[in-house]
Amino acid sequence: MLMSLRYLSPQRRGFLKVDKSIILHFVIISLLIHLFFSRFTLGHGLLYGCIPAEYYMVDNHDKQYEIGDMINFTMDRDARFIKAGDKVIKIVAGKGGDKIQITDTYVKNGDRVFPVDGSRIVKKYQIAPEILNREVTVPAGHIFVVGQTDYSWDSRFWGTVPETTITGKAYAIF
Repeated sequence: MLMSLRYLSPQRRGFLKVDKSIILHFVIISLLIHLFFSRFTLGHGLLYGCIPAEYYMVDNHDKQYEIGDMINFTMDRDARFIKAGDKVIKIVAGKGGDKIQITDTYVKNGDRVFPVDGSRIVKKYQIAPEILNREVTVPAGHIFVVGQTDYSWDSRFWGTVPETTITGKAYAIF
């Protein structure tokens, strides 16, 4: 009887046997975290942002985009609320050669319509209303970007963005 109880009690494995397992798990988890963050960047949105999401994930290796995709780019110049060098997330509304129709309630590229109400910004910052009623041709090598909220400060106000400034495709997490 005494002999059988000894086999039921846990055996001591020793410090090094436990340590090897912990080290292996730590190395695997560290490698996975490194691989994830070498490709993706996580970001936090603004309180009154241009896209209704709080957190974003940017794929730094995927720089291919289509009309309607959300992208991350580095601002190449100062534009009132956005400083040169700031990382910005917007939606692509037009590529080089596209004709963009801008109104006070939407941006239209062919049959694609992006509803964005610019009247709040025009009134608040005393911008000439005709800036929101015009047609623009996107230059080659540039993109026209828009946000989705009334607070969106985008290409309607400061022009197109060079494609070379794109840092990756963005995804809204929540």
